[in-house]
Amino acid sequence: MSNHGTRPRRRATATGALNLPAPIINNADDLHQNIDFPRRRTSPTFPPMQTEWNTPPAPAGLPTVLRPPRLAEPPPRTQTVPPVRSVPARGWRRLIWRLGCLVTRLVYRLRLDGRHHLPKSGGALLIANHLSLVDACILATATGRFVRFLMHESYCRTPLLGGLCRLLGVIPISSEQRPRDLIRSLRTATEAIRHGEWVCIFAEGQVSRTGQMLPFRRGFERIMEGVDAPIVPVCLESVWGSIFSFARRRFLWKLPQRIPYPVSVSFGRPLPPSATPAEVRQAVQELASDAWRHRKALMQPIHRAFVTTARRRPFRFAMGDPRTPRLNFLGALARTVYLARRLRPHWEGQEKVGILLPPSIGGALVNFAALLMGKGRANGVKH
Repeated sequence: MSNHGTRPRRRATATGALNLPAPIINNADDLHQNIDFPRRRTSPTFPPMQTEWNTPPAPAGLPTVLRPPRLAEPPPRTQTVPPVRSVPARGWRRLIWRLGCLVTRLVYRLRLDGRHHLPKSGGALLIANHLSLVDACILATATGRFVRFLMHESYCRTPLLGGLCRLLGVIPISSEQRPRDLIRSLRTATEAIRHGEWVCIFAEGQVSRTGQMLPFRRGFERIMEGVDAPIVPVCLESVWGSIFSFARRRFLWKLPQRIPYPVSVSFGRPLPPSATPAEVRQAVQELASDAWRHRKALMQPIHRAFVTTARRRPFRFAMGDPRTPRLNFLGALARTVYLARRLRPHWEGQEKVGILLPPSIGGALVNFAALLMGKGRANGVKH
């Protein structure tokens, strides 16, 4: 192709000339050797500032020019922080234990029986009945010694109560656990007894909803396998009816009958580690029958309790039968007073009276009328 009549093209070369003709390129090597590709711009570099530390020595005979000295950075201020003394877990446990016992004694007035049956040394398994949510606090206060309790796993999962349970050495257990976890909990209790600790289990497995003792389960037999330690039966009496029991079909949401609330704790004779659930339950029942005398001193006669309840809760359900499905305390008290006035002339001069009536509202009201007049009574059933 001819370049005649056209202006020659100017190209940049390695020498930087603009008027030279374009070089002849035969291969790729000539391309890289003859063409100066544009380079990427770089930030300018400045020589380092010379100071008295990096200034080279001046030649002999020339004055040395010193740069102004660099100001030294002030040393950092050191703040003296007092060391934080961490309280060990055993100290926290002792503190929480004493606070719990103090609060329990403020709310409950404990009466202790058979405390001499507790072992002086070594481990033991305490088996008690279960009537309220604070049975563990009552029993711990009554023993006066650190006791590890077996508690349902759901309580140990709550944020606040779970931390307290771990700190106090509570052993979580539940029938819904996997067999491996259940065996681990029972082995933990066994090892605690072998190391000389006291372990308590509520053999009923749940809080009583009726105030009556439920059948004992067989879990504690697995705990006592291969352990040479006694089983101490414990009976909690008069706890039913307190705030934390299921009396009146609810927990907590009821007014206390009295403060401090009287509670009786009885310890029975130690049983061998091979005792069966029936034997332990029988021992606890015997303790409950012996502790009844403490409750009897605090109870009112039935006719006085009837009048007191009628004055406090007049419209509460009192009794019923097929003819009268519902009768409140106010109506029952009014009918009792009416019957007592009508029967007074017939029972005058008699210390004891006989009543032969079918089990009904009428029979109950006649009995209350006889009690209000101070008469002894003998009941017969009329079919």
